[in-house]
Amino acid sequence: MGRGSWLAFLSVARNGPEESFANGVMMDKFDIVSSATDPAGARIRALIDGDGRRNRNEILIENETNILGALEAGVDLLHVYGSRSLEGSVVVPGLPPDIPTSFVLEEVLRKLFERTRVPDVFAVARLPARQTFRALTASTGDIVVLDALNGPGNIGSIIRIATAFEAAGVVFLNQDRTDVYRRGIVRASAGTIFKLPIVTATTVSFVRFCRASGTRIVATSAHAQGGFDEVASCPDRLALVFSSETNGCSADMEAAAHWQCRIPMSPRVESLNVSAAASVLLFARSPFARATTLQTVGSA
Repeated sequence: MGRGSWLAFLSVARNGPEESFANGVMMDKFDIVSSATDPAGARIRALIDGDGRRNRNEILIENETNILGALEAGVDLLHVYGSRSLEGSVVVPGLPPDIPTSFVLEEVLRKLFERTRVPDVFAVARLPARQTFRALTASTGDIVVLDALNGPGNIGSIIRIATAFEAAGVVFLNQDRTDVYRRGIVRASAGTIFKLPIVTATTVSFVRFCRASGTRIVATSAHAQGGFDEVASCPDRLALVFSSETNGCSADMEAAAHWQCRIPMSPRVESLNVSAAASVLLFARSPFARATTLQTVGSA
């Protein structure tokens, strides 16, 4: 039976709080995390703070959508935790019965996730395996490159956009692999971070890969003179570099770029948020845009 065919239940029996069902199996004493300082609480805290990602090669995955996305992609889920308030609910449909599950008292959740969003359900998972440039050659789609880009929301959104428009993968320049999978990025990606190749590399090694593979680099910039039409119509695979709206691409990436590209827009707006810019350019480059153009021409 496939992993996605299981149904995970976390429910408390009517005859007492110590008898529960987990993953459809009766458990005499269901595990409950009752303190932020016990081993389970300390593990979760370390992953929230980031030390656990580096020291244990583990990550936190929040909410059902992201957990199921990881499960579908074959990520090794080590433990699933749900808020005690979810007793009696189906917490994560599709969870195999061999993955340990526990409740966390609500006051413990608030203490563990203080000053951040408190999830109702989350999982501890093994850090996904490192991927190399070879993974990017499995698809003819464009390569999305993130150069000195901060902000988990923007990064997660771009990963989701890259997946939607069939990019070959996302390359993070000069980033630690464990930081790529921090919880804010995973959450904002809506599980898509597990659905396409994620590569970390230095700028030098990436430029070398592009030259060896004949992939032209496009640096997006609010200060470029144009280039959008040329980039949108180019039939070859490109490496599209997105960076900080304020600071732009690094000097090394600008020097390596074959094109500088600016999205045409009203002069009333100086620039777009980086994830909005990624949406426009990746759609323009996608097979969906070409199909839409052909349909429009055909119906004229």
